[in-house]
Amino acid sequence: MNIQEERNELIRRVELIEDKSLIKTINSLLDFAFEKQNKNLEESLARGLSQSLNDEGIAHENVMRDIREKYK
Repeated sequence: MNIQEERNELIRRVELIEDKSLIKTINSLLDFAFEKQNKNLEESLARGLSQSLNDEGIAHENVMRDIREKYK
């Protein structure tokens, strides 16, 4: 199944739930997952900014040149 099919199946199954405590538990799990995802994104962005400020990155021009060479 692709991601859209997985989402649709999840939605279908959640719509069948009648147990309020189960719905609350699923919501808590999703809240936790989103918080973790956001934290990971923030950490990644901070790490990238730090690397850029310390000239540890690769210049855009060099990356583009390498990609163009690779996919000629």
